[in-house]
Amino acid sequence: MSEISKRKAHLELGYKDLFDYGVRRLKLSEGSVYLRLQVAGVARRFPAVLSLLAENRISLTVAGMLAPYLREDNFERLLSDCEGKSRREAEEYLVALKPRPLFEPGIRRKPEVQSSAKVGVGSHIVAKDRACLVRTRR
Repeated sequence: MSEISKRKAHLELGYKDLFDYGVRRLKLSEGSVYLRLQVAGVARRFPAVLSLLAENRISLTVAGMLAPYLREDNFERLLSDCEGKSRREAEEYLVALKPRPLFEPGIRRKPEVQSSAKVGVGSHIVAKDRACLVRTRR
């Protein structure tokens, strides 16, 4: 994909972009094409990704997951740490890099319904709010 993009071969073949080429010409799924384009972009910045993929030391999925995290100062460490990891193991590794704050459970009061007028009618409440009349059951 990277080479086709560099040579603009997809344009010469009549495809509007590389994504269209991958889906229509190569018959890949949209998700698969997106993943390959993402990894191709990262591989241009960090050629080590291509060599690890060629040697089967990381999978295409793991390379795609690492893409948003790779920077000049950390790409060697991230790539070496994720060698041989499955998708799930790589997910756990990436979550550990940026842990989210713990959720503090709590109970809130239910907000009160604001309306201009309420009139009780048997088992129904009729709420008159500006231009509309709304009926709700209890």
